[in-house]
Amino acid sequence: MQDIAVFRDELRSLDGDLFLCHLFTPEHLRADMLTLYSIYADSARIPFIVSEPMLGAIRFQWWREVIDGKHLDTAPVSSFLNTSNLPRDLLHKLIDAREGLFDKEQPSLSDIEHSASEIGLLFMKTALSVLGENTKDDLPEGLLDAAGSGFELLRLSTAYPDEIQDNIIAEAKLQLQKAAGLFNGMSRKQRKTILPAFLIIGLSKKHSQNFDRAKSLLFYQLQLLKMAFTGKL
Repeated sequence: MQDIAVFRDELRSLDGDLFLCHLFTPEHLRADMLTLYSIYADSARIPFIVSEPMLGAIRFQWWREVIDGKHLDTAPVSSFLNTSNLPRDLLHKLIDAREGLFDKEQPSLSDIEHSASEIGLLFMKTALSVLGENTKDDLPEGLLDAAGSGFELLRLSTAYPDEIQDNIIAEAKLQLQKAAGLFNGMSRKQRKTILPAFLIIGLSKKHSQNFDRAKSLLFYQLQLLKMAFTGKL
């Protein structure tokens, strides 16, 4: 088993928000959430770090092989994934959805929104599976879709030209606000159970509200603590 501290440092370098939020997952489940967040963050950057489509396709295929239990000796994520309870079918669908958007040379706003909805819903379902299958019961209709879509849209927004970036951010704000309203309308007992999976949504809502103003890491740490203590996003 790889040193989890090294694995955490990798996630910290990929996505500081996800790194902070995984720390609020119950300790015995933390490695699985860390693994999910690492897969999510690394696969998200593939379209923007490769120089040609074939290299992107190879990287996406590599992730499919990792999910299937290969590359145990070469990738830290593999050994953690191999001992996790993460649903492999949802992870495969997430990778397929990411590659689907990647295959479009010049995706429209509609393409981006559709992809964000698909990827975001898979991401949220997988995060809830870490906390236990029963966490998916009795959720407000539209909560997972709004939360996942808003989260994914905000992270996609910076990768696209200014002429559509504002529209992506605007839609992300709407979805994140909807998700927060649905989440906060649940009973305190319900919120407590699923809060670790939704902290990243609350944090992203803060990002969307302050998108043009740099905020320090301490600001977001304090926001996370507030959400954790109050149980609201």
